[in-house]
Amino acid sequence: MSAHFLRKTVAAGAALAAVATGLVATAGTAGATETIDNTCPRLYFCLYYNSNRAGAIATFFNRDANFADDYFAGSGAGRGQVVKNNAASAQNNQTGLEAWVWFNSNFGGAHDVVLRSNWRNLTATYNENASFDWHS
Repeated sequence: MSAHFLRKTVAAGAALAAVATGLVATAGTAGATETIDNTCPRLYFCLYYNSNRAGAIATFFNRDANFADDYFAGSGAGRGQVVKNNAASAQNNQTGLEAWVWFNSNFGGAHDVVLRSNWRNLTATYNENASFDWHS
């Protein structure tokens, strides 16, 4: 078996595994992961383009200091839009940490707290959000 064939087989297997788990990497999204059905994966933090967890979704496993290079994916209103200053609601599927959404990049200014295993419409950062971080 050639090395070229083996690399293609491994890459195809990884892509199939990603689809099977419902997660697909999205080109151009630094750290964001696209969900096929617009649901927030377990242990992830998610921002939605519209209120009440509606519209396109951006999902994050790690904190993000600047949403300027992240884009809404999935389906619905807002798909392809930059996340920075465009999110209306958020969901925290982390059981051990709160998610804080910040008005400014680099975790500054006003913020909204999304409690563990909870979701909410954003208020202090509604359509004015630039970063998020995990807090215990």
